[in-house]
Formats: sequence, structure tokens, C-alpha cells
Amino acid sequence: MIHVIDDAKKDKRDFTFSRSLLVKYMKYFERCLKKISDNDEIDISIHCDAQIFEWLLNYIFAMEDYEKKQAEIDRQRIVKLPKDESFANSAIMKYAGPKLENKNVVTILIPAEFLKIDRLVRECLDYIGEHMEEISKVMVDMSCINTAIIREMAKKVSIDRLDCLKERKDKIVSRLFMKKLELLLEKEKNYLHKCAYCSKLFSKKQHKVLTCRSGQLSVDANG
Repeated sequence: MIHVIDDAKKDKRDFTFSRSLLVKYMKYFERCLKKISDNDEIDISIHCDAQIFEWLLNYIFAMEDYEKKQAEIDRQRIVKLPKDESFANSAIMKYAGPKLENKNVVTILIPAEFLKIDRLVRECLDYIGEHMEEISKVMVDMSCINTAIIREMAKKVSIDRLDCLKERKDKIVSRLFMKKLELLLEKEKNYLHKCAYCSKLFSKKQHKVLTCRSGQLSVDANG
């Protein structure tokens, strides 16, 4: 039994959930339940939005059903087709469960990441990557998105797209820019160097083509 305590709405709801599915999809509970016998009854209390948690459970039930059907189709298929990794062809777009939308994807992503529903986290990030412009206009609190998730979001959005994003309140754009810069600087070719004479910044690749007017002239062996 899972007791969901919704502090904001002052509500409490109970959900019955298979332990095997709980451990399979919500890796957060794996360590907690590992030492408990299968015969023991367990009560788990979670502080969360009750509607969001119900969405997550419906996602898991529908995804489990979808995977079983897909496994049966794959067994019957003689020739295996190459996988289409695009979000449009992802399981969450095909299964019969609840769908991600611009208005709910962030509020789904945060508890999914906390509960370690890894597949759903990837699907949320892919969705955000494709709809960043629309999502940035939605009135939703993004301040509680942790740094690791912001980093993964930054991988999904190009600098040109980030530069075009306009927010009345800086909810996420500056954080994405910061992580995008960190990702760029992780590659040696993007390391920034500073000229000792004019203090301008340049990359290793630019070193061979740029000149410094303030620098000292020198003559090499080739004249």
C-alpha cells in the first residue's frame, strides 16, 4: 500500500501497487525493498501531488501492458525492423496510457527523476527538447529542476534555439545557457585562452588565424 500525502491540497490517497512493478520502474524504492521479504506487507508514505502520482501509476501500468504486447509482436515477427529512435516513434507516443503535454511535462519530470523512473525521464527530456519554445511560455515553477536535469535539457537544445527563447521571467533560459557553456568547454577544442597583451579570448583553433596588434613582433627561422 502506498499512502500519498498531498500537502498543498491537504489530501491523502491510498494506492495499491505490485512490488515487482514498483521495483522495476521506480528504482528509488529498490534499495528500500531489497531487504524486505516478499511475504511481508509494506506501507509506504510519499509527499507528492496526488494527481501527478496517479498519472505516474497509470503510465507504469500502461507501459507494462504495452511492453508485453510489443514483446509478443517481436516474437512473431520473422524479420526484425531497425528501431526508430525519434520521439514521435517512442513508446509513450504509441501506448494507451496518459500523454505528455506542454502543461504537464515539467511537473511529471520532477517526481519521475526523484523516483528514478528512468525511461519516463528520458521521454520527458525528449519531449522538452522538441517543444522548448512552447514550454517556456507555460506558467509553471521550474526553479526546483535540479542541475543534472538542466544539463540533460541543455543537450537537447541548440544555442541558436536558446538564443531565440524569450521569457517574461527568466525561469530556465539562463540556467540552460550556463550548462550549454559548460558542455562546450568540456571539449578541448573549445577551451578559451586569453591573450597576454590585449586580453582577448580565443580558442585553440583560432590561435593560428588571429593576430594581436598589441603583441610583440618576432621573426621565426623561416623569416
